Amino acid sequence: MNPIALAILKPPGHWGRDGADIAVGEGQPLGLPLSNGGAYFGFMCCKSNLLNQLPGRILGCPVDRDGQNWFVKSLAHQYLERIDAPMSDWSNHGAVLAAETLYMSVLGPTGLAKVAATCNKNANSLAESLVAIEGVEKVFPSPIFHEVVLRTSVVVAQMLRALKPQGI
Repeated sequence: MNPIALAILKPPGHWGRDGADIAVGEGQPLGLPLSNGGAYFGFMCCKSNLLNQLPGRILGCPVDRDGQNWFVKSLAHQYLERIDAPMSDWSNHGAVLAAETLYMSVLGPTGLAKVAATCNKNANSLAESLVAIEGVEKVFPSPIFHEVVLRTSVVVAQMLRALKPQGI
């Protein structure tokens, strides 16, 4: 799950009739460039009745502006060891989390929604430009956030030539 998408899409807790039991995602889109090279962080959310089944320790229980409790939990040490990452990567996670917390704080809900809307608009514009090329089609007709699956019979060099006049 892309956390930026959640600024404009229905959150997993509201999916379907009862909401998702568990949702996982990658924190990298929250202002951390891929050129950074890592460390990055992932996140996992679950319904409160599943919380005790996750490995680790509860670090805190913040309350959101609606008065709802949220539990913050860290992974147990033995699960971190399975990642086989050097210790420096583990300590970098704190810096990454601080940077991404700052990013979200500076943008706020309105700014995050603007970033999400811009991502969505640009992805849809690109998808429209690509499917306008003969031999390129969307595989799935459903709406997209910022990724689309395309099928093409067009040679890549030919596609790039067709996109160049459009500034792509």
